[in-house]
Amino acid sequence: MIDGIRIGAAVDAAIAALPEAQRAALSLCYHEEMTCAEASEILQVSVSAMESLLVRARRVVRARLHPLIRQKDGVRS
Repeated sequence: MIDGIRIGAAVDAAIAALPEAQRAALSLCYHEEMTCAEASEILQVSVSAMESLLVRARRVVRARLHPLIRQKDGVRS
């Protein structure tokens, strides 16, 4: 359970460190379960801009979590 708590805290920290627009895009599309079109209306950006925000946000979160995941799997960098 400690690993789950640690990973959850790392995910929260990685998301909190994102720029506001990326954080909002993730929140609307994943937590609020909106489509890109719906979220883009709220953030007043085009659908393609919303998709770009999500791609960049996921890339940054994945990169920040990568060392932790590798450590959990027993892989040394």
